[in-house]
Amino acid sequence: MTKSNLAIGQTVWVKCIGDAVRYRDENDLIVKAIVEKVGNKYFYLSGFCGCKFDIAKICEVTSFAPDYQVYLSLKETKDEEEFKEKIKAMREFFNQYGKVDIALEKLRQVYDIVIGGQE
Repeated sequence: MTKSNLAIGQTVWVKCIGDAVRYRDENDLIVKAIVEKVGNKYFYLSGFCGCKFDIAKICEVTSFAPDYQVYLSLKETKDEEEFKEKIKAMREFFNQYGKVDIALEKLRQVYDIVIGGQE
């Protein structure tokens, strides 16, 4: 991301990650925030006093693990959640002992989609 993508007064979405997820209701994990200040490397959000965010990484700058990830739209957060759910389901499906219950033709289609373009 570049500085030109952020403007003062712009609405962004902040998702709690890491330790910030603890003891929070599932509905409170994503909040709306307003960009207050934009510098060359960092930007600041309203409601997040003392937190600065890296423009390039779009996450909180900290000496340990970041607690917040910033998204430019709510759709980005939903897309990321869908991606994680689908990857988890596929891992659970293929990571089992014994015979995997899938037809060879379907397995070939999945292989062509996932692996076929990488060869």
